[in-house]
Amino acid sequence: MPENGNDGHYTHWQTPKQTFIAILSMHRQASLFSLKAEREHLEAEARNLRHQLSGIDTSLNQINAKIARIINSTAPLYTLPNEIITAIIHAGLRTSRTFAICVSHVTHHLREVAIGSPSLWTRIRITSGGSLDKVDTYLHRSGRCLLDIRVVIWRAVGVPALQPLGNCWPGILSQINRWRSLSIFSDLIFDSDMNYTAVCEVFEHLCHICAPRLDKLHISIPRFGLPPYLFIDGATVASEVSLRHDNTSLNSPLLSSTSITSLNIR
Repeated sequence: MPENGNDGHYTHWQTPKQTFIAILSMHRQASLFSLKAEREHLEAEARNLRHQLSGIDTSLNQINAKIARIINSTAPLYTLPNEIITAIIHAGLRTSRTFAICVSHVTHHLREVAIGSPSLWTRIRITSGGSLDKVDTYLHRSGRCLLDIRVVIWRAVGVPALQPLGNCWPGILSQINRWRSLSIFSDLIFDSDMNYTAVCEVFEHLCHICAPRLDKLHISIPRFGLPPYLFIDGATVASEVSLRHDNTSLNSPLLSSTSITSLNIR
């Protein structure tokens, strides 16, 4: 019970139980503070150890790569001239257009041979929603070789409209002097305005341009009339032209070139 002090104020005396609880609370606060400090110290040590481990892993990977190169250098494949290896990769490209990419991920030596052979990277395939980085890689690795461009217009299942190809054109058009062949294919029937617009976007890039080394032109798109100004600037010297019968008429300026020696209208 509070007692009356000499100054007239009441003084509150704690019971033994209250005193014990107060001491216990102070002890808990002190322990909590100590544990948090220890946790921060251990977390700092863990971060330091993880950093050291990351550096060790990097060094270990580098050593393993060097060991693998030395071991691989004794394989019979490494005794072949680079020209033979390149010819083998060319043969593989007949069965898979990504064969060169696959080979470049086998060993360091094969990667150097593949990347250092521009003729392996001349066939560039552009598709709706395709990788822009892949197109740029092929353009860079192909060096000064002539290019075979293949544009495939398709629509993925469940997608209501075609994906635009616009992002790929700046890089492709910047190398138009190296175009050797251009093929544009699609098996879609363009029965919607959105799809029709997406295809028109492809041909807009081919009007009023000059492709001086273009030798082969193949276009096959159902029920789609070609723009009359396709390669109108004397762009094509193509000797081989293949079109669908519903893509153009015989009066098209595209067919007026005297360089055409093979014309196939299906």
